[in-house]
Amino acid sequence: MANIWTFSENESVDVMAIDINKTFKPTGKFYDDVDTLMRLFSIKAHPALKRPAAPSQEEEKKEQNTLTFYKHRLDRGTVRTLFTCLPSSP
Repeated sequence: MANIWTFSENESVDVMAIDINKTFKPTGKFYDDVDTLMRLFSIKAHPALKRPAAPSQEEEKKEQNTLTFYKHRLDRGTVRTLFTCLPSSP
C-alpha cells in the first residue's frame, strides 16, 4: 500500500526548494520524465500521471495528448512536474 497517492502526504513535501535545473534533463518522453521527477521530489505519482497499462501494437502508434484530472486535487509536486515535463514532451 506504499504506492497509494495521498494529497496531504505529497503536499507536505517542499518541492519548490529542490533545484531541478542542475539535476534534471528532460528526455522528451513524458512518463519517463514524470517518474524521474517523482523520485527526485520523493513524492508519489498523482493518479492522472501514472503510466497507462502496456498498449497493444495498434494503440502504441496513436499519440496520447490528453491527461484527465477530473475530480482530482492537485498538489504542488504534481503541478511542478506538469509544468516541467509538458514543454519538452511531444
